[in-house]
Parts: sequence; C-alpha cells; structure tokens
Amino acid sequence: MSRNDPLLSARFKELAEPNCSYYGVKLQQTCEMYWDALDVNPSSASAYIADFVALVLAKPDSLLVANMVIPELRHLDNPARCTNPLKDQIIHQLQLAQPSKAQPTNVYDETRRLYKEELGIVQEADMYRAGLLLYNRGNLSRQEQDSVRAWLQAAPSSEGTV
Repeated sequence: MSRNDPLLSARFKELAEPNCSYYGVKLQQTCEMYWDALDVNPSSASAYIADFVALVLAKPDSLLVANMVIPELRHLDNPARCTNPLKDQIIHQLQLAQPSKAQPTNVYDETRRLYKEELGIVQEADMYRAGLLLYNRGNLSRQEQDSVRAWLQAAPSSEGTV
C-alpha cells in the first residue's frame, strides 16, 4: 500500500509534531477527513490506519475528539458493525487499546469523581478561611477544626458545608 495522499501525509506529520499549533482543531478536521477517505478512496487511506490509531491514542483527549467527530467510535465497548472493513479494523484496534474496566467507564463516573475531589478542596479552603477569621491562623488543630464544624452545624443559616 502506497502513501499517495499528500494531504493526509502532511496532516499526520503535522499532528505528530510536539508543538503543533491548533492541535484540537486540526485533529478534528483530520479525523473527519480520514474517516471520509476510508469510504471514498480506501486504497490510499488504508495505508494510514496505523498512523490514525496512533494519533487517536497519542494524547488522552484525542480519543474524546475522535469520538465527538466519528459516531462509530462513540461506543467502543459495544460497537455497531460497519460495512467498511477498514473502519472495523480501526474500531477493533481502538477497542484493544481501551483501559481496563477498573477505571471509570463513562462520563458520569468521571464527573462524580472530579466533583467529590473539588468539594474536598473547597471544604479545606473554607476551613482554612474560618481558621484565619476565628484564630488568626490558617492551620487549625483537629480540636479547633471540630469546634468550627460544630459551630457551623449549629448555625441557623448553615448547611454544614465545612
């Protein structure tokens, strides 16, 4: 298989550079262009399968961009069968590269984890602020933290955020 598509060659080469400007936009355009090329000109596009898979797996957000642009990639855990064998080959390779099920499998799990992490940071910042206001220092002892929490729980307007 020859690499006789100069536009695809240039795009894959450009996106492989470490300091590629407008990486996300170019990645989106390249994904669209390549996926269409697999239908229009499969003989030349097939030479770039390894490049495409490597590109999509190169950065953590690259697969998310490809999922956004290419509907067939949105459900790699249970993909629909494509009529194009080259697209099936790419989907299969991306399935093999998917992280294990121990990691969050959907956006909700990841969002919930990030929310809990952010909530902990906000509560820690609130406790530090309360320490500055009440004790003129930010780092409180465990006993002082407990007394601040008890005071907040007893306050009528408080919802116990700290």
